[in-house]
Amino acid sequence: MSTARESRERQQAVLAQLTETQREQLTGYQGKATGWFTVAAGATLLAAGETWRIVQHYRWPVWLFWLLVTVMLAAAVVNTAVQVNSNAPTRHGGDTESAPAAEQR
Repeated sequence: MSTARESRERQQAVLAQLTETQREQLTGYQGKATGWFTVAAGATLLAAGETWRIVQHYRWPVWLFWLLVTVMLAAAVVNTAVQVNSNAPTRHGGDTESAPAAEQR
């Protein structure tokens, strides 16, 4: 397992290999990713708060609140995984067909 110091040194070595434009693009991407993560975290808290209000309003048991929150978070994670996997060929510039299938035509 690497230490924090080794991790920083590796990160610095990678950054040193990038051009100025690539470093600017990476910094911009990191800023956008951080911003969207913050938006998603806020939305999660709002959804949990509204779910709690519904559970209280209908006098449902507390365990149902936790079940609903767990299901909502699991659905979000599964949705993200499906989206990432469905976009994989596009990101890598690959064709969605296999080479043998294309040759058979």
